Amino acid sequence: MVEGSRSKAGRTLFLPGGWTQPPIRHLPLERWKLPLYGLPEGESPVLGVIVPTRPVAGLYREAWQRVRDGRGPRLEALEVPRPRKRRR
Repeated sequence: MVEGSRSKAGRTLFLPGGWTQPPIRHLPLERWKLPLYGLPEGESPVLGVIVPTRPVAGLYREAWQRVRDGRGPRLEALEVPRPRKRRR
């Protein structure tokens, strides 16, 4: 886990890796997940929503195999908030 801030995430803890902003109306998504959803970066989803296009069990198997093969999420650019200086 890494700590940081990402647009519209609503959280501060993330798996390591890049973050992509799909076209309008979609929330940001981890770049590592795009191939699992059959979604090239920067393109709109075919059905207009980002959803699995196959059974979720197969999706999890492929994701786990990618991790086991050394192709798991990796740390890329990540904005980390700087601690605020305390006033005295």
